[in-house]
Amino acid sequence: MYFDRFKRGFRHIPLLGYLGNTTLRSHGSALTEIFVSFMVSMMPLYISWIVLRIKQDTNNLSVWTLFQNGELFIYASAILAPVFYIAQKERSSLKSFPSRIAFMTVVFGVTVISTSIFTFERIESQVLPDNIIKLSFGIFLFATATLYLALVYNNTFLPNPATEMQKQDVDFAEDVRQHRG
Repeated sequence: MYFDRFKRGFRHIPLLGYLGNTTLRSHGSALTEIFVSFMVSMMPLYISWIVLRIKQDTNNLSVWTLFQNGELFIYASAILAPVFYIAQKERSSLKSFPSRIAFMTVVFGVTVISTSIFTFERIESQVLPDNIIKLSFGIFLFATATLYLALVYNNTFLPNPATEMQKQDVDFAEDVRQHRG
């Protein structure tokens, strides 16, 4: 009773409101999707770090070196592209994606802010100050959390195609059995 009341009250919080309706399986699937996606998409960063370590022959190369030019701002914008698609996708089992407007606002805001900072940095052609690099980490983490939530909701509210096909097969077989009488 109290949990249901809490869920209803929690539902009004943008982005987080429908977490009470999700499953652990949806969370696990979202984490797997993010891990695999980041392993591939972030490859230029960690390969660059390895190459720089070898080339500079030092063990003191900081990870900060990789982000001095604002790369995380671009990555933050790029990882939000699927959020835009997921939030706009029509679903037969759901009126609309949970917090659709909030997700779209986050995508737009992070993209504009990140692209602006990255562009200004490129115009100046200088290494970013530490506080801006920290800001890029913060924006990137926020974008990652937004992607995670969108994937969790997508996995929860959008039916699994394999499960849907199996259900259709079972329904078809049942219809055939009833028809044959």
